[in-house]
Amino acid sequence: MRVAPLLLVAGLAAAAAAGPARAVPAVARAPAAAAQQPAAAAQEPAAAPRLPAGLPRELAGVTVLVDRVGGRVDWSHATGLIAAGIVGRDGYADIELLRPDGTRLACLTCGHPQVPQQHNDLPAWHPSGEYILFQSQDPALDLPVGERLEAYLTQGGAGLNHNLWLITRDGRRAWQLTRVRAGEASLHPHLSPDGRTVFWAARVQEGRRKVWALRLADLVLDGREARLVNVRTLRPRGDPQTFYESHGFTPDGRTVIFSASIGRAHPFDLDVWTMDLRTGRLRNLTDTPGEWDEHAQISPDGRTIVWMTDRGYPVPVRDFSRYGAALRTDYWLMDADGGRQRRLTFFNERGAPEDAGGRTIVADSSWNRAGNALVATMIVFAGGQPERRIVRLDLALRGAGVAPHRPATPGGGTPEPTVQERQCMASGWNRVVLPVAGLQRTLFWRGPDGPWTRGAVIVLHGGGGEHTHFCVASPPIVAPQVRWAERALAQGFAVFALNSSDRVTDSQGRVCGKVWDDEVRERPNLDLPFIGEVIRAVIPQTRPAGSRTEVFLTGLSSGGYMTTRAATHFDGLVTAFAPVSSGDPYGWHRICEPGLTPRTVVHGAGFDNETGKQIIEPGACQAERYPNEKPWESMNPPVKPAFRVFHHEDDGINDRSCAEKVIRQLRAHGYREVPAFWLRGNGQRSLANHLWQDAYNVPLLEFFASQLR
Repeated sequence: MRVAPLLLVAGLAAAAAAGPARAVPAVARAPAAAAQQPAAAAQEPAAAPRLPAGLPRELAGVTVLVDRVGGRVDWSHATGLIAAGIVGRDGYADIELLRPDGTRLACLTCGHPQVPQQHNDLPAWHPSGEYILFQSQDPALDLPVGERLEAYLTQGGAGLNHNLWLITRDGRRAWQLTRVRAGEASLHPHLSPDGRTVFWAARVQEGRRKVWALRLADLVLDGREARLVNVRTLRPRGDPQTFYESHGFTPDGRTVIFSASIGRAHPFDLDVWTMDLRTGRLRNLTDTPGEWDEHAQISPDGRTIVWMTDRGYPVPVRDFSRYGAALRTDYWLMDADGGRQRRLTFFNERGAPEDAGGRTIVADSSWNRAGNALVATMIVFAGGQPERRIVRLDLALRGAGVAPHRPATPGGGTPEPTVQERQCMASGWNRVVLPVAGLQRTLFWRGPDGPWTRGAVIVLHGGGGEHTHFCVASPPIVAPQVRWAERALAQGFAVFALNSSDRVTDSQGRVCGKVWDDEVRERPNLDLPFIGEVIRAVIPQTRPAGSRTEVFLTGLSSGGYMTTRAATHFDGLVTAFAPVSSGDPYGWHRICEPGLTPRTVVHGAGFDNETGKQIIEPGACQAERYPNEKPWESMNPPVKPAFRVFHHEDDGINDRSCAEKVIRQLRAHGYREVPAFWLRGNGQRSLANHLWQDAYNVPLLEFFASQLR
């Protein structure tokens, strides 16, 4: 029976107390191997590659995070935390949370009343950072193969008798997602970038035999339970002896990456493959007969793959006994198309800066959000019991992920600051320019002195506006927005003011001017990637230690429509949202024909999908039914964020009926309503009543403060 590489080192010592993290710079020798080693570990390969001379190294340093008891790992791009399977004193693995410096924060499955208390391993973060998918051994199932072999086959690296489970980040709730029979398996689960699809390897019953396969299923989170639906089983080009192991998705979610012994005579003879989920097209990225290629992980930007291989340390794939005694593996890198294959680590090379001190098997790994570090699992045979380590590999790669965001400076392709931007910078705001989806996007942010005691607020300006309208009162009509930002900072919120592009087009391809991409169109949305980048990368990288992690969203007019669009799209990441002077982004459309309005920076007008009326008309959005509503988007969190609408009753640009429509739609889609703030008027509809009002400032921030967890 074929099992995964880490099975070769079953029977590890019971857990000991974890020591502090140990840095191993890439220019210093790691601790030497112990003088006494088991005979198997002392064997040298016939022809091991030497450390390349004169070539730049892509490994900058190694830090040991967990010694002796480490296991499989996954690094959250939303929270920055690492989930790991760590072996306890009972000899079973449990899911723990770590900081990137190795600090062990909490054990989620230890003694959990809902979760089985044998092996709980191979964690995979939900992209929201609120859940962890993992596999758990079912104690009610056994294997009639003898106690020692059963222990070997039911640990996490093999997955026999394991089910998939989901647990919340705080460990309070857990759900069983699959139910295997004795001898079946669930192995290496992964979640798609949108959190809606689970991908894993499974050993399943096929007639009278059990075979390995890949599986996909839709993950449903409805606030009360989690479950998998629409399960699909895939065995691309496989015969009954083919082994498959899942490794994850490309960043666009359209392709899966996995290892398989397709076309090979032995299940250890693995290659790294990709499969396009739309076309079914397969691609062998390594195509190295006789080598063991596995544990492939693609970088956040989709350009680089790290994988484990025994390349350079040949062991006959048919000789399993020699594998157990002599297998050595290291990490290699390649381009996403399989090109430029080069070695990353030299753990097995005596004298290399990262020499691990004994025969080493590397295995599972995971990229950080920035693409400049990996957390990885390795096993070192250096005398006595083998040591399972979790290490952080700091890389000297460029462009593998999202670079840390710092205030931009003129030159080097970054646009020069405008006069208003310079005024904001002079008053303490930080300017950030970053490339997203082919556009240079700009934002300003500022935090209170010290930790952010009330989290972060993303604010989106109105159509024709600028991000600077929240840090400098020019023109004077934006002064209420500046006063709101000043009040937010004084209360402990960090404020992130984003700038729209001028590239938005309507369904006919006409340019709409300086507005947000605030409706649902057939083409990709221009602003959701920008807002997602701010939530997932910019805010976490600028957040001081000790700050609250809540993220709030608000915006005016076009920015209000975009607030609802983004808050529902990213509802697993947003705590609460407050659209101002706006309506339903899924139920309106723009016609960006020049001349429909006298404005020069915004072209055309907006119309309700049901009535066909322009949104400035009284009752424009009143309808009994909504057959023309576009499909709503959601990450399907168990609890959706709260919302509160802010609107002037005499708004002369966006009729009150349009605000009432979005309230009804949000309520129908499960978002938690806080009663709207209606600003009373004198019955005279006007443009002035459409603008941000000072009367909104206090209740809007009070609403956000009330939603702190």
